[in-house]
Amino acid sequence: MPIYSFTHCRALTAETKQELASAVTNIHCEATGAPAKYVQIVFRKVEPGDAFTAGKPNEDFIALEAQLRPGRSEQVEQKMLWQLNELLTRSLKPDKWFVSMGRFSSPHLIEDGNLVPAA
Repeated sequence: MPIYSFTHCRALTAETKQELASAVTNIHCEATGAPAKYVQIVFRKVEPGDAFTAGKPNEDFIALEAQLRPGRSEQVEQKMLWQLNELLTRSLKPDKWFVSMGRFSSPHLIEDGNLVPAA
């Protein structure tokens, strides 16, 4: 039940979002063996005056944040992190960006009415 969230100021076309969503799903599934039906992706557009870097407005702000179940090895997570970074920079070519990965606490996660176990 991973959730990948893109937060961005620039407008992204439906085609770009579809390409990013497909690529993120492929990265996740290939690295973890998880079924694609569990990969959630959301795009959040923020107004240019609502994103800042070093205390100054950043109209090109883009971030990709991933939340995963615990239980993946550090090697798997690092590989995914670098693949996501490469995808973001290759696809969107931002001036400034960040990619982060965190973990849900699996005993506190329900998906489709079922308690989600650790990976």
